[in-house]
Amino acid sequence: MEKLSDIEKRLKTFADPNNRSIAEYLENMGRVTLDLFISYDGNIEDIADEIGGLLGMKLKKETDEFGEYHYMFRCLEIEFVLYGNHGLDDGGGIIFSDYNYQMQILKLYSGEKYKSYDTIYNNIAVFLTEKLSLAFNASAILVDNLQSVVFSTVMTA
Repeated sequence: MEKLSDIEKRLKTFADPNNRSIAEYLENMGRVTLDLFISYDGNIEDIADEIGGLLGMKLKKETDEFGEYHYMFRCLEIEFVLYGNHGLDDGGGIIFSDYNYQMQILKLYSGEKYKSYDTIYNNIAVFLTEKLSLAFNASAILVDNLQSVVFSTVMTA
């Protein structure tokens, strides 16, 4: 997995008045995420049940404006959204088509209020990646700042 600094090095300079990279621009927008991708042949309900069992809670099934459903839950000021069809094309050095499920892991706050928040956020994401990979004997990756990876792929296409 590439780290944010590695991704930033590969990005073109974003044309804004402050000459920030797109990674910095997106980070300042407050929507930087960690995204877990897993290659599993079973159904999304199996993954939702496994996560629910780990956390001792049932995940909420929701439907978006396009009729696609996903599972969502919040825990420790972090939002988790599990998708069955991420719709991403391969790019940015990642073969997204190898992974049929995506869990977006979104910080609801920055680490300014609680110094340990960023650490626990990262550790939970890594733990879930490892746990799901082992539970389903499946390949899994954790992508830092997916928005920048996708944007860099679009910029180089």
